[in-house]
Amino acid sequence: MIHKISSSIKKQRDIASRRLEATKEWIGLKRYIRDRPQQVILKDKRHLVLCQENSGVFNGSQQSIKILEAITGSLEKNSVEFYVYKGQKAYSVIVMRADTEKAIAALKQSDLLAVSYYRPRYDAGLAIREKIFGFSPPKNLGNMRSLKVYQHIRAGDRILDGSAFGVFIEFWSKGEDLSEEEQEKAMSAAGIKEPTLLKDALVPLVSSDIAAVFSGKEAKPTSITIGGRRYPTLAVFKENSLHTVDFPIDFVYTWVDGSDPVWMKEYDKARKKIDKNHQNNSSSRWANHNELMYSLRSVEMYASWVRNIYIVTMGQTPAFLKNIDNKKLKIIDHKELFKDPSVLPVFNSHAIETQLHRIPGLSEHFIYINDDILFTRPTYPEFFFFPSGVVKIQQSSAKIGTGPPTEDESAPSSAGKNARKIVKKDVGFYITNKFRHTVNPQLRSVSETIYKDNKKITDKTMASKFRSVEDIPFTSILMQNYLLASGKGVPAPYRSTTVNVSVDQADATLSAILKKSRFVTICLNEGDTLEEDRDKVDRRIKKFLEELFPFPSRWE
Repeated sequence: MIHKISSSIKKQRDIASRRLEATKEWIGLKRYIRDRPQQVILKDKRHLVLCQENSGVFNGSQQSIKILEAITGSLEKNSVEFYVYKGQKAYSVIVMRADTEKAIAALKQSDLLAVSYYRPRYDAGLAIREKIFGFSPPKNLGNMRSLKVYQHIRAGDRILDGSAFGVFIEFWSKGEDLSEEEQEKAMSAAGIKEPTLLKDALVPLVSSDIAAVFSGKEAKPTSITIGGRRYPTLAVFKENSLHTVDFPIDFVYTWVDGSDPVWMKEYDKARKKIDKNHQNNSSSRWANHNELMYSLRSVEMYASWVRNIYIVTMGQTPAFLKNIDNKKLKIIDHKELFKDPSVLPVFNSHAIETQLHRIPGLSEHFIYINDDILFTRPTYPEFFFFPSGVVKIQQSSAKIGTGPPTEDESAPSSAGKNARKIVKKDVGFYITNKFRHTVNPQLRSVSETIYKDNKKITDKTMASKFRSVEDIPFTSILMQNYLLASGKGVPAPYRSTTVNVSVDQADATLSAILKKSRFVTICLNEGDTLEEDRDKVDRRIKKFLEELFPFPSRWE
């Protein structure tokens, strides 16, 4: 009985002690940030979040480079040796373990880093919760293996988790400075039998994608340029690695403003020629929620590695575009693009998609994107292509079906059956599957081959003003299956989803994505919205988009 009471008292004392320490930390943190210009957000009554206010363009890559410059500038100023390289998902700065204490002291002097967060990783691989760098710099320096430095960003009431744009500081060791146990571990991992081979070698204390031991010519210092600035690096990081895509990739959007009176007039005129009972379309039938503007914002935030962005339109320019002279974004009119402009105007996406590979200057590797598709977390070229150039395919479990195409089935099914004929004729495979509604990576050379070898049916689709049971789905089911069948594409799925924003259940899904997106891309698909629900759906979409992408792109 006495033992139980003693245990209870000890537990209560431990709780009280932890609360006291938390209170001291809270008071100290409030004093630390009191005179600092950064924005402070109070969350859950006891949680302070230090944010960098951002009211203009936010570019994910530039945010990472800003952190990189702050880190390397502080190290350079204090004569700390370092090397920089670009990993698969982030920039990394290599610092020798012997210089750890000196490096941390140097970083504390940076005004930017003093209000940044850090998350260290120690021997056991444990990632410690984030803390403000200047207020509570890392302890147990000898056991630290890496450190991620980042800032949270604020726009209005929304806080963007900046850890996705952080920079790693990795602690390495010279081979001769390793303990006996560390030497054995490094030799085993690298397949080295003679300890003398560790002399003059560099050994990462974190897992590396390249090697367990860096020696010889690969470890020779050289330089690399990032964001217009030169940094010291190691020769091996400039090699053409099978981990990193280094070829140019362009994005291609197709876009139409269906509420444009000129466009509607042309649509009605063409429609009446095949349907005498056709009525004028109301503006709500072609509601525009400015999805393209937000999709471009998502590119700015999460896929700014793209080389060029092409927007293919029917003589229209999105009203939100103010900076269309920017070399990175180009408007392409159907009249400039179509092999036979006499078939214009067309109102059929299948027709337009047959011509995309004709864009002047388009890269061999490009990605076709609908304007209702958005990137919701940092993406990398390696999500869509292998460094060898092979395409990563997002195959769906949904099936095309058997038999000939018919009018009473969905357009993807009928068009998929037409694609099946081409793939079987050209490559010898019977295709069965559709593809997920996400971005579609393409190879320009394969587009040209398909067009040349199937000119008759492709030209017929090009001239089809409205969707027809005879159409081919050039960029989706046809291209993706053709790539698989020819060995130029392989299945390599990533997380993506489609949200039907016309139903009330969408609110819960959109709310979850706002808290933390697990998806590389999402598609906001508006189904057959009832007339009385149009305003509600419009508010739902715009509220979600503005909260998820509050920062303007450079083109607005």
